[in-house]
Amino acid sequence: MNSELFISDLDGTLLDDRGNLSSYSREKLNFLMEQGLDFTVASARSLFSIQKLLKGVNIRLPVIEFNGAFISDFSTGEHLQINSIPQEILEEILLDLATYRQVPLISCFDGKRDRLFYLEISNEGKQWYIEDRKEKKDPRLAWAETLEEAISAEVVCLTIIDRQERLLELNGLLEAKYSDRVEIHLIENQYSPGWFWLTVHDRKASKDQGILTLTQITGHSPDQLTVFGDNFNDLKMFSFAQRAVAVENGQPRVKKAATHLTGSNGEDGVVKFILKNWAGKER
Repeated sequence: MNSELFISDLDGTLLDDRGNLSSYSREKLNFLMEQGLDFTVASARSLFSIQKLLKGVNIRLPVIEFNGAFISDFSTGEHLQINSIPQEILEEILLDLATYRQVPLISCFDGKRDRLFYLEISNEGKQWYIEDRKEKKDPRLAWAETLEEAISAEVVCLTIIDRQERLLELNGLLEAKYSDRVEIHLIENQYSPGWFWLTVHDRKASKDQGILTLTQITGHSPDQLTVFGDNFNDLKMFSFAQRAVAVENGQPRVKKAATHLTGSNGEDGVVKFILKNWAGKER
């Protein structure tokens, strides 16, 4: 395949500070894809959220969700690839979480549909997230009576929500014990400031691994790839792509790792970069 492939992160990158896609970016993306642009997204979000946020955007290619835990058909929701946490590692990690009195949100696939289980609401950060999911009518959300019920399916992500100071020691422990077997991220929720998310995925569930699988599906190669990002979980895909573009509002470490910079997420930086650089033509 000779065409270029453009892949963008969502929050803080393609989406504005309120977590929305501007009408400008929506209109231009559809125009460009009608002209033949190969474009998709790689996000820590679930497919449900991606579909809701990008409703009306005519993405033909699979999307990378949960940082690479799933590669899924954007229209149908079918999972083309599932990278779940091995059961033996999952049980070890849950024991470690229990010693810190942390009960995670558990994202999984039960063979028929995606699920998002919660067993308790222990702080305002978790309360915000549960209420946000209910407000958006997320069909994945479900109360689990027991931990055993929640982990009986293919678990793709554990999410612990708390203040940063309460998660730093736990993050260090998980990194020391499991960094060669799982992907771990500690990132502030930009829509609920002061509350941090510690997420755990399978080691294959990273954006670079997800993009590698995606290119095998689509027939693209890394030297045809342009990626856009703003945060630490984008660094691995930056190292994988020929052209890595950081938005102006990105983390300093991410901007340093980029090959190119573009305008901020609030200035439609991603789409304006594509307009200027796709096949070297203004469109």
